Formats: sequence, structure tokens, C-alpha cells
Amino acid sequence: MSVQAEIDLKEIPITALRDRSCRLLEESLNECRVLPTDEGNIPRDWRGLAHFTGIRTSSLAQSKNPFSDVLKLWDEEKMSKGEKRPSLRDLLDIFGQIDRWDVYDDIEPLMLEDAVHYTTSLQMLPIVTETIQPFEHGCLTQKDVDRCRDGLPLLTYDAFLLYADEDINYARMMIDKLECEYNLKLVVKDRDLLPGIGFEFKAITKLIAERCSCMIVILSPNLLKSEANMFFLDFAQSLSIQQQKKRIIPCMYEHCTLPLEISYLFCLDYQRSLLFNNFWQRINKSIRAAIDSPVGQNFNSLTNTTTSEIETRCTITEIQSEKIEPSVEPIVTDQEQTTIVRMSDPTTHFPGNSLENSDSWLKSKSSLKSDDTCQPSTSQETSLITRLKNMKKGKNWFRKKKAVAIEA
Repeated sequence: MSVQAEIDLKEIPITALRDRSCRLLEESLNECRVLPTDEGNIPRDWRGLAHFTGIRTSSLAQSKNPFSDVLKLWDEEKMSKGEKRPSLRDLLDIFGQIDRWDVYDDIEPLMLEDAVHYTTSLQMLPIVTETIQPFEHGCLTQKDVDRCRDGLPLLTYDAFLLYADEDINYARMMIDKLECEYNLKLVVKDRDLLPGIGFEFKAITKLIAERCSCMIVILSPNLLKSEANMFFLDFAQSLSIQQQKKRIIPCMYEHCTLPLEISYLFCLDYQRSLLFNNFWQRINKSIRAAIDSPVGQNFNSLTNTTTSEIETRCTITEIQSEKIEPSVEPIVTDQEQTTIVRMSDPTTHFPGNSLENSDSWLKSKSSLKSDDTCQPSTSQETSLITRLKNMKKGKNWFRKKKAVAIEA
């Protein structure tokens, strides 16, 4: 308890709150209260916290956890302006202003425990006094020295952070967010690079190429003016092309005209993403995707492929087959013969020959049936029509003669 009494909550940022404290505050303030405060008519929930922190509530109306979102936006706004980060004491004072003394009394002892844990975790490690030679055992950062002493392999980092000196405040906020909340390992030139390195460019390019999965670029007009930063950006872009892997994650901090080499890349706009409160989640997923993505086939190995190797892969062997001659048998059909039936003219018959005429007519009828099964030529078809007409006339004459014979 004596340690807690010595801790000043004004010096402890709100990011020191641990999960237990955050859950208690979320359960107490996420639910909207009906009755406002007596003074100022201010809501006694997360909306009152947003009122005193200057955060707009319109973008948080549909949020599932508006209290935590207000804390994040409050901290980000202070950091982006270069002001002091909001402290645990500032948060307690707001609880008193919105008349939530119940939350004040419940959370204060938990805040003191969180403050003790925070200060303990920030204790500095012993300073290394041993002189380190440049690139000795591959050491390039401060952490490399400790790992080499313990016999551990060199650390592989998740991302290299590239920014302009004028954007140091925003860079600090990004470092705190990604390292503390998302447990990412970043390399920062001004913080991590080992003193005594003779050629700084060589050390940084070695880190980018061999020890980092990707590069986060804080885009602003100040960064584009720096020739050194543009050199590192071009180097990372060349690695992306050679390894066929995503290497650059551009973050637009201040609007500027993008250089040609990264103009085709999609940029995370910090100002616009604040409206949806998803900037840090998106950049975290982008870094995780770069870590998990495999390195593509080396570009040089593709270009160095010789023509003989290509010809060997594309060799086609022709297999000769026996010549096959199909057996053809001629098909012979019997020539169809057409029988021409000649009929006598009934007009030449005598009246007494009625029975003879009837027999000849029946024979001619049977012969016509046989003619129907044949396929006569065009001239034969014409003669057949003529014979049918004559037959019809003979039939009518036969009927008349038969009727006269019956009457007689």
C-alpha cells in the first residue's frame, strides 16, 4: 500500500488500464442512463465522458463498446496534437463531473494497482557498457546485444517504421499503439539502432532486407522532401518486386502527392479512418498479412533461366503408328426395271364385247398397282397420267353399257 501511496495518477496514462478495470468501466458506462446530471444536464454514461473529452458521439452511436472507443479517440487526439496523454487522474475527475461517484469509488483502487503494474513494467534494463563493434555477430540493434549475450538468435522484427523527423509525435503514438496494444515488434531508427555503426544506410538496408517483414511508411510532405527516406522507400519497393511479396504499408498522415513508385498502392488514411474508428485494426491486419505471406520465387532465378533449360522442358516426342488402310467393299444394287403397261383404247371396243372389256380393265388395274411400286422417269409419269384419264373414260363407258344391258 505504501508503493501505491507514492504513485501519482497524473503521470500514469489511461493506456495503463488492464482488462479487469476496463471491463468494470464498460459495464458501468456503456449502458445509457435516463437521468442526466443536475448541473449542465449532461448524460451520466459514456456520452458524458465524450462531452468532457471533446469526442463527437455521432460516430459512436452504433458502437458495441462506446466507452472504450471514447478512450481510444481521446488518447489519439492528444497524441496527434503533441499534447500530454490523458491520465488516470483526468479520467477520475470526469467521473466526478458526470456524477458517477459509484464508479469513482469502485475503480480507484483498481487504478492504483494498474499504476503499480505499469511503473514496474517500465523499469529500465541495465545499461550495456561493453563496446560493440559494427556488425559484430550481426548485431544492429540494442536488443541484439542482449540476445547475443544470452546465446539466442537475432530477433526478427514485424515492421520497420519510416517517418520524417517533423512527424515524431505521430510516430510515437503509432509505436505505443502497435507495440503495447497489438504486441508487434517494430524497428525505429532513432530508438533501436546500435550506436557505433559506421555506415547508417548499410545497417538500415540490412535490417529492412533481412530482419523485417514489412515497412510502415508515414506519408507526409516532410517525408517526401527527405532524400534519405526516399532512398529507403525505393529500396523496399525493389525488394517487393524481387521477392514478389508485399513490403510497404503506406499510411497517409498528411495529404500529399504520392511518388510514382507507390502511387498504385492503397494507402491507409489516418484522418478518414478516425470516422470509422478502425485505423489501428486495419494496419494491424496489414502487418499480420505481410508476416504470414510467403516469399515468392526469386525474380533473378526466373530471369537467369537459360534457353536450353526451356527447350528441355518443352521437348515433344513423336510416336509413329502403323498405317491403317480401311477395307472398302462396293455395294451393288439391282437395277430396278419399270414395266410399261399398254392399255387398249375403250372407244375402239364394240358394244358386244362388254365382258371382254371388263376383264381387260381389271387386268389393266392390277398392272397399274405394280406400276405404283416402281419409280418411273418424268416422261413415264406423264404417260401414266394420260392412261389414268383414258381408264376413267373407259370405266364410265362400261357403266353405261352395263346399265343398258340390265334394262334390256
